[in-house]
Amino acid sequence: MNNGDDTAYYLHCGYKVIAIEANNELCKAASIRFQRQIENNQLKIINQAISNEEKELTFYVNTLNSHWSSLDINWASRNDSQFVELKTRGVTLSSLFEKFGCPYFMKVDIEGADLIAIQQLIGQKSIPEFLSIEDCRYGFEYIDTLRKIGYKKFALSNQALVPQSPDVKRNYEFPAGASGMFGEDLKTVWLEHDDFVEQYGTLVRNRTTLQKIADDPNSIWWDIHARF
Repeated sequence: MNNGDDTAYYLHCGYKVIAIEANNELCKAASIRFQRQIENNQLKIINQAISNEEKELTFYVNTLNSHWSSLDINWASRNDSQFVELKTRGVTLSSLFEKFGCPYFMKVDIEGADLIAIQQLIGQKSIPEFLSIEDCRYGFEYIDTLRKIGYKKFALSNQALVPQSPDVKRNYEFPAGASGMFGEDLKTVWLEHDDFVEQYGTLVRNRTTLQKIADDPNSIWWDIHARF
């Protein structure tokens, strides 16, 4: 969930939202921001961390950038930044699906645990119709895992351009850092697996793009979308 900007859009669209966030301070802030939606049972905030183990875990909160907070200390301390530790509990997707049902769309952006999350979908009886995951150096592995889950078509979304692409149909403008539209509303081309892997390698993993990201991480970053 992080700061709740994506949650705000999903709520605006009329969806019922189950938001997972390990940082209790962000959960408190979101509870105030979305008090009405929580009272109306449109939003449920789960103050836990997606994990393979349902036990107490250490979560590392980056004090410079909350987006970098992670269960992985190496992710949370990137660029020699400072962090504080807090205790949270792990929760599996199986438990969440059993309690709340399988979501129509699942947004995955959990800094170092993304692969753990989508791997839990392999063999699940019910799978989200649409899924998106923030790209990183493990992108090829993400794509392969999504294929193993059963997804057939894939698409890229340049997240740096999201604020320039409002949801005109729903009269909604996205703030910087938001993930934007998804599913049928996504303004991009959906490709079969092999064609997408070629596009991903050419467009995202080429030397020029990687250098641009290294020079300015906010200049371009991607979400990988998947559907049946």
